Amino acid sequence: MLVKSIEDALRLVLTWAGRADLPVPPRLDPPGLPSGLASVVSVSDALGVGAFTPNASPLLTTQDRILRPDVMRTDKDGYTTFIVENQGAFSLGFRSDDPDRLFLSGDWYTVPDCPVPTGWRSLPMLPEEALILTVLTNGFMGLTGRLKTRDEPDFDSVPADCGIQVWRHDAMGALWPGFWTDADRSRLYYGGMGMTLLL
Repeated sequence: MLVKSIEDALRLVLTWAGRADLPVPPRLDPPGLPSGLASVVSVSDALGVGAFTPNASPLLTTQDRILRPDVMRTDKDGYTTFIVENQGAFSLGFRSDDPDRLFLSGDWYTVPDCPVPTGWRSLPMLPEEALILTVLTNGFMGLTGRLKTRDEPDFDSVPADCGIQVWRHDAMGALWPGFWTDADRSRLYYGGMGMTLLL
């Protein structure tokens, strides 16, 4: 996979947004917060208004929402939400005493049409991996308004001209293709969306 860290994901989105000149800062997360969160906030703020959406925080709010530390709230059971799905179907959270473990509240991609358990439960993904997924998703969705796109014949088949895997995670389901590109990095396919970005 091309993306192995949140820094890799941020650099990929910056390149596609035409802002490879913007630096990805070193990790300076305060204790008790997910690793990489401060870098995501910093890069999103640096992209600013007009990067690919009309809002001032393109990587935090374009599709799913990444919360800034100053607006996060810890519930009575010690869980802190830091990512919210765009329709509120699920929230992803952590505990300050274990910030490298990811928790889920609500529905999830791999269990459609099943009763949704109440409360928080562990998800086999790291908080940094959840940030990678959300940054790639928000970057992809934001760039669809600026770049050409190609609709694919189905949602889950990787196009033949996108043979290099960018990122995927088993927690999204064994059949989820993930993100793919080509050798020239001129295409970016998002599995499950049935769409490819074209530079």
